[in-house]
Amino acid sequence: EAPQGYDVLAVDAFSSDAIPVHLMTREALAVYLKHMQPQGVIAFHVTNRYLDLAPVVRRLADEFGLHAVIVNDEGEQPGGASSDWVLASRSRAALESTRLEGATEEIELAEATPLWTDDYNNLYRVLK
Repeated sequence: EAPQGYDVLAVDAFSSDAIPVHLMTREALAVYLKHMQPQGVIAFHVTNRYLDLAPVVRRLADEFGLHAVIVNDEGEQPGGASSDWVLASRSRAALESTRLEGATEEIELAEATPLWTDDYNNLYRVLK
């Protein structure tokens, strides 16, 4: 498929107990990047009760030379629910936008965080 030139791509499939790990692999990210504008942002919804998925996305971002930050929304509004999103982009400026000021944090990455691929992933290593 020809590149689509998206500004934002949301990947939101990880909150259940059985996550589709194939959407968080090196091969999947290569496909996503093919369809992004240079300033585009890929937003991974990583809220999960049992798994810490932010380091997995950070490791993928590092593999492709992307910048990645996490946004933790505590859901403080009435009726709100907390959520965690990792934003990844080729453009550091896109993640340092004044709209995101004060909302983003760096993602801690253990040296042993493995790169997930279509051939390898390890859910046990990201248990909370």
